[in-house]
Amino acid sequence: MNIARTIAQRLMTLAFALIFGSIVFGGAADAQVVRDAYLQQLTSDSVLVVFRTEMAFASDPIVEYGTTPLAFDSTATGYSMVPPSGMGARDKIVPITGLAPETTYYYRFGTVSDGVLGGGSETHRFTTAALVGSTQPFSAWVLGDSGTAEPKQLAVRDAMLVELDGVPPDLFIHVGDIAYEAGTDAQYTQRFFSTYSEILNRAPFWPTIGNHDADSANSMGQTGPYFEGYFLPTAAQLGGVASGTEAYYSFDHHNVHFIMIDTAEGDLYPPSIMLDWVIADLSNTLADWVVAVFHHPPYSKGSHDSDDGTDSGGRMVLAREFLVPLLEAGGGRSDSLRALP
Repeated sequence: MNIARTIAQRLMTLAFALIFGSIVFGGAADAQVVRDAYLQQLTSDSVLVVFRTEMAFASDPIVEYGTTPLAFDSTATGYSMVPPSGMGARDKIVPITGLAPETTYYYRFGTVSDGVLGGGSETHRFTTAALVGSTQPFSAWVLGDSGTAEPKQLAVRDAMLVELDGVPPDLFIHVGDIAYEAGTDAQYTQRFFSTYSEILNRAPFWPTIGNHDADSANSMGQTGPYFEGYFLPTAAQLGGVASGTEAYYSFDHHNVHFIMIDTAEGDLYPPSIMLDWVIADLSNTLADWVVAVFHHPPYSKGSHDSDDGTDSGGRMVLAREFLVPLLEAGGGRSDSLRALP
């Protein structure tokens, strides 16, 4: 029985390798995918597919994809990074370009050397966005303070899927505190990537940093598990004004401009490079809608009091006094955003 099982395993490994046109060499058989594939920076014609493996896997990632789950007739290759916080692991990033707008693609992923490692299922698919400026409706799931590993975290996830008839939203947006208690690498893997894997397989993820995420990360240096786990636009690749940092950034999706702001560690007191960028970014956009996303609520009387200058280091007060007026003014746009009554 042991001999038969060994032969079967080797035949399966050989079959996987032939799919990618290479033979698997020793060492990878006992390794595993640490973080299932997730999507970043999806546009009307491109997407980043990211996944994490143990170090035993090679550093030559590949994604095969196609418009049906039975024909993966296109291939994209990428690059690997060794995250300082994720000891013994490799992050693999594969850019896919030249896609058609508003088209669903199915995919599977692995390495050229090791063969298929995951995907190829109904859950591993994505739909490209409409062209920027399109008024085509889309859905967005906006979440915050979720990474507690408590039953209510799963209940919220499942309730959303029920509401959307089991289909993940078009965008997955997070306002921070993604992984409690301190945003460690292991907490991200267990309390975010594993918990939301079947959503992340299909919906591009757009985060902002919260104070618990910042416990293990540094916005100034763009270091730590938060910055290692997400690959965000810094040079206006998806619209807006280049920020030069993943700590805060912006992007366009259909006729909506999203501006993602760092209230956890960013400078909220003028003069501020970040606030100057907010003004420039808002002034630049011609989108029908502008959505600002950040962690610290400027108006709160729940577990945090936004009138208490000592609560959260005074960041809620600073957000209300210096950030909100910029958002309300729309950065000087001729059709300035107005404060809600």
